[in-house]
Amino acid sequence: MCAIIDNDVIHQLFGDDPTEPALYFLRWLSRRNGGIIVAGGRLHRELAQNPKYLQFFTDRFGAGRARSIDNPLVDAEEETVRALRPRSNDTHVLALARLSGARLLFTNDEDLKRDFANPDIIPGTPGQIYTTNRGRRVRSYAPQEITRVTRTHRNLLNRTDLCAA
Repeated sequence: MCAIIDNDVIHQLFGDDPTEPALYFLRWLSRRNGGIIVAGGRLHRELAQNPKYLQFFTDRFGAGRARSIDNPLVDAEEETVRALRPRSNDTHVLALARLSGARLLFTNDEDLKRDFANPDIIPGTPGQIYTTNRGRRVRSYAPQEITRVTRTHRNLLNRTDLCAA
């Protein structure tokens, strides 16, 4: 299965205080038979600013467990995505998903979640979201954070149909 990591959760995976669900996701990516991380274009350039991510991606790429989509292809596909008028400003993430066939996205961005599940933007197998927030506000504060690995987390990472290519 192929997965994309959005820049808004990179600190949870490779920061000083990773969350339990993020570590679960990272262990899944690290397994020999786990997921394949996909990157390219502006997203990879953003993520590569984190040295821990860059080392992880390089190691996984060397092990055949990471895919890199050519930057010019992703950058060009962004124009197609923009014409679809997504809610989020993450056209580069959506373009990467369209080109790579990756249908699992780790993000907490509510607009990106909606776009990723929109079949007009992400055709074929519906996009699935791995998240560490509940997506709703509690008394106008930030969305409530999920601090434990849930059944939904486990079920998503057990799927085998979220990589079209």
